[in-house]
Amino acid sequence: MTRRRVPRIQPSAVTLDRAGNRTRSFFVVLPAGMVADDLKEPSIWVQVQASRATSLVPHDRLYMVAQDSSFAMEARVTAASGSEAVLHLSKLITMSPPTTALFEDDDYKVAYGVNGYAVIRKADGQLMGDNFANEGLAVRHLVNLRPVHV
Repeated sequence: MTRRRVPRIQPSAVTLDRAGNRTRSFFVVLPAGMVADDLKEPSIWVQVQASRATSLVPHDRLYMVAQDSSFAMEARVTAASGSEAVLHLSKLITMSPPTTALFEDDDYKVAYGVNGYAVIRKADGQLMGDNFANEGLAVRHLVNLRPVHV
């Protein structure tokens, strides 16, 4: 049986949310395919710990969100070194799926992710432009992607 390779967290996915006098809070977007149980592995932070700007230290607070917004996790850093960070996972938050289906047509679909609503081309999964604050703006962008026949 082959063991699943756990994704590593990139420094660009870690954003300082608030810096207090003695502690810091970070917002972390987890890599695609990462599950909550992967957060128990200290080595997933190796690249974050190598970065001077995002290196975690004990008592830092983390709010981590899955790429597809299916779950969020709150945690505290209990130990850290130059290559890993040990977390106390305090709260798993299972996010509710949308109560209604998001708009889609034959070629494109609107999807919700960590950074808002996005338009995705169905053929290849390509993100079509920026993220939007609400579904209506994403649908307007989707309609604008269609060629205009005059």
